[in-house]
Amino acid sequence: MSDAARSKFVDDCNLRTFGTKTTILSQGEMGSGLLFVADGSVEVSYVSEDGNQAVVYVSVTGDVLGVVEAIAERPYAASCKALPGTTLLFCSKAQLDQQLSCPAFVRNFAGYIHDLLERDNRNQAVHQFYTAEQRICTYLHELSARRSDLRLSQSYLATVAGCSRQTVNRELGVLRDAGFISLARGQINVLDRAALLVRISSFETG
Repeated sequence: MSDAARSKFVDDCNLRTFGTKTTILSQGEMGSGLLFVADGSVEVSYVSEDGNQAVVYVSVTGDVLGVVEAIAERPYAASCKALPGTTLLFCSKAQLDQQLSCPAFVRNFAGYIHDLLERDNRNQAVHQFYTAEQRICTYLHELSARRSDLRLSQSYLATVAGCSRQTVNRELGVLRDAGFISLARGQINVLDRAALLVRISSFETG
């Protein structure tokens, strides 16, 4: 998209800011548009048919939510909750339909879906073959791709990585002492992403 077209598209979106944890999309409801994560984090969770709830991902700045359901006119496949301090841009279904006539928009959308497929395949392999420590480092590396300051609590990281909070506390302490990260209340700052990859590999070879 040209700079002018992109600016107009963003200007036409509605700005939404959340000071508290707020449900923004509900699993099973019909898609009404897409949401851009302009700043902050969004917890994506899925409730199975037997009532078990699982956090499947934490979306960060730059991610898009609800676009597949909006285009397909299908119910949302998961629920999304904006975490405190998150800012979103909402694009209505009518606005989205207008953009679908633009080849560049469709190509970029397909590229985004391709990235999601790669991410989901990678995460499945991580959960199946990696240790808890490797999973924690992998998610920190992945989530910090766009910004280094992650507004995530240790309990959230434990849920996403599929391990106990005690394990997360222990591993974050190791990473902090090594200078790979710094910790603040409700926030993890990734200081050295390359070092996280080295630590992941050290478990594989060690």
